Amino acid sequence: MIILKAENLSKIYGNAEAEVKALDHINLTINTGEFVSIIGPSGSGKSTLLHMLGGVDKPTSGKIWIDNTDISALNETEMSIFRRKKVGLIYQSYNLIPTLDVKKNILLPMLLDGIKIYEKEKEFEEIVKLLGLEKRLEHLPNQLSGGQQQRVAIGRALIYRPSIILADEPTGNLDRENTKITLELLKQANREYNQTIVMITHDNEVALSANRMIKIVDGKILSDEVVTHENN
Repeated sequence: MIILKAENLSKIYGNAEAEVKALDHINLTINTGEFVSIIGPSGSGKSTLLHMLGGVDKPTSGKIWIDNTDISALNETEMSIFRRKKVGLIYQSYNLIPTLDVKKNILLPMLLDGIKIYEKEKEFEEIVKLLGLEKRLEHLPNQLSGGQQQRVAIGRALIYRPSIILADEPTGNLDRENTKITLELLKQANREYNQTIVMITHDNEVALSANRMIKIVDGKILSDEVVTHENN
């Protein structure tokens, strides 16, 4: 079943002589439960593509469907609500709220929708256990290591059990050990909750942890291939 579809997606910055084509008529289909990495050199358009898919920015032309919803047609308010419930976003810089503790940062999407914490206590406890953050719930982000902050960001992306998780260089600021932990958490979300993962990375080794790898160069898809794993 198709969970995400991009059709003739283009993004142009500037105009006339200063025009920069970040995305050039990209067509992409991703099925439910896939773990897809998107790799390319700096300036290739991979982060721009992720921002389009997450509704953070709008394409110059083309359309995007997530869960059969044409997100190109949503206004800003509708997109914010849709994103909180259907799309989990994970950033390289974590994007945690510095004045909120770990528990509230993880539950933030639900708090914004007025959902009471006790209504989702079971889901919350499952995620906290998965992330290994049971003893950090009352800590503020600046009291955590980079790896712990990224785990909180992953928890926030998982709490609604969204259809799709979009991760923009999620291991970019992490050391080797925390990179391994972060990738394993994404794999678990993919396996246990059948969540679709789309991960941007410049690191070929990280990209190979996915089951499908798409290479982008100059705003165009250069290759799209299945990744085989020896232990699969």
